[in-house]
Amino acid sequence: MGREVLSGAMRHLLFAALLALLPASALANNAFPDELEVFAPADTGLVVLGTNYGVIHSDDAVHWTWVCEPAVTTAAVVGAYGVGSDGGLWALAGTKPLVSNDLGCTWAGVVPATGVDTVSDIFVDPGDPQHALVIGVSTLSGNFAIYATLDRGQSWTGPVLSANQQGELLGVEISRSNPARAFATEYAFATHAVALFRSDDHGQTWTELDHPELGDAYPFLAAIDPVDPDTVWLRLVPNSASGGDQLAVSHDKGATFTVAFTAPSTLSALAVGEDHTVWTASRANDLWRLDPDAGSFVHLPGPSVRCMAERAGTLYACGDATADGGFVLGASIDRGQSFTALVKPTTYQTAACAVAEGACAPVNVIPDAGSPTDAGGSSTGSTGSPPPSKGCGCGEADASSLAGLLLALAFLRQRSMRQSQ
Repeated sequence: MGREVLSGAMRHLLFAALLALLPASALANNAFPDELEVFAPADTGLVVLGTNYGVIHSDDAVHWTWVCEPAVTTAAVVGAYGVGSDGGLWALAGTKPLVSNDLGCTWAGVVPATGVDTVSDIFVDPGDPQHALVIGVSTLSGNFAIYATLDRGQSWTGPVLSANQQGELLGVEISRSNPARAFATEYAFATHAVALFRSDDHGQTWTELDHPELGDAYPFLAAIDPVDPDTVWLRLVPNSASGGDQLAVSHDKGATFTVAFTAPSTLSALAVGEDHTVWTASRANDLWRLDPDAGSFVHLPGPSVRCMAERAGTLYACGDATADGGFVLGASIDRGQSFTALVKPTTYQTAACAVAEGACAPVNVIPDAGSPTDAGGSSTGSTGSPPPSKGCGCGEADASSLAGLLLALAFLRQRSMRQSQ
């Protein structure tokens, strides 16, 4: 019997039915399956940590301010954050993009196009905070397409790229060193085809590059080299229940790829340094480093890394607050050999703005990578996302809104399911 291929709409309804079984997970630009993201916009001193319980930020890496998730939105779970070079924040609340111009104290919704009421990914131009690309999906047609804004979401152009028939766009990223360069990836369910798209004009037109040599795997964008826009890294998640993740790299603008690393299991993070050093990690206390001009990765005894970023020689890593010396965010200045805690469970304060002060619980003990307890000290949960609460967590939803929320999150969670295979 031939394999039946579900239509886009049928696939997404099926994923919706499975949502209640899945843990919360951030997109992290579709690269890695976890709830934490760290951003360090170049030349600003700002460090932003996006979590499954809100956003934490600092401009001196000493004093940290927290805006809990109910202060961002009470309508949905925040699946991902993005940060512009001026500190402007983006959030993906369920499948709805939000923008904040005051470090999270107020948020406004944006709509990329009429009829596009679902967004699956956001990427902010590292050099131009007004410019962003999003992957939008029409819930009527199920078609994936990329839309662009040049004024922080006030107006949009597009679609600037539409997915192939029965294909799904998995991620989009913009180069830091050449803002005109952008990449997007696609996986076609009917044919198992892998494709990379490249733009050299700020996302207005795109060239398709097919890559059958990458096999039957979901191609997630892991990183564009920060100083070489021709080098792009993919995380390949096998379309099977066996086999670990792979990292593939292209040094010729996506024309050809080479598999550079095969992990024993699921990878949790990747960072590329300005000197071309590459780090990748797993949640099993594994950290690997590829030095410039080296032929292979070397293994380091790392913390339980949940996200990474590198700026100016400092490697930032999200840790597990129940281990790793109790840090939520750490920093290494010796190329990943050791980490110093920057953010611990009790070293940040609620933001001094009315919405945060009204919605966020006092910071106490954090049992799961930073999930706070309520004022009385009772745990909000030891694994996964904290449950809905009036203090801090994923916000409250009554029974009448829960079904709608699950359906709205279908496009978001399907990526989490694939990445966790």
